[in-house]
Amino acid sequence: MIRAGFSRDTSNSISNFIAIPVIFLTSKITEFISHYGTLQSLRTLLLLICSLYIFNIVVFSQNAILVSITQFLSQTLLTGKAMVLYIIIYTFPTHGFTGMFITFLLSIWNFGELKALHTLVISSLGWRGCASIGILIELLFIFFLGDILAWV
Repeated sequence: MIRAGFSRDTSNSISNFIAIPVIFLTSKITEFISHYGTLQSLRTLLLLICSLYIFNIVVFSQNAILVSITQFLSQTLLTGKAMVLYIIIYTFPTHGFTGMFITFLLSIWNFGELKALHTLVISSLGWRGCASIGILIELLFIFFLGDILAWV
């Protein structure tokens, strides 16, 4: 978006403004998780996140209002996903395994922050190719989510 002329300052301002209502929505997210259970909540949130990613790939809007709406939805869904994952992790019976799993998740998150790797992969596959591969991996994860949680 920045290459196409969308200001980085505008994007940062939108992100900061959107964070306020997302914080207030955490109680509603907790009610959703309590009502549907962790497995169904995680599956639903991941499918909604994938739908939002697919929308962004297809539309890729430069409109500030549409960017604000998609960032709001994205931050809300990602907050819900983090809440469900931590509820699942903290229900593990062995505390050492809980710490190991959180360390594993943080290592994966740090791996996702490698800008040089992102640049290399995006330059070879293209932005849409990388986004499509990411959605495919996430959909496979959603499909096997019940088996993965049963295994853990």
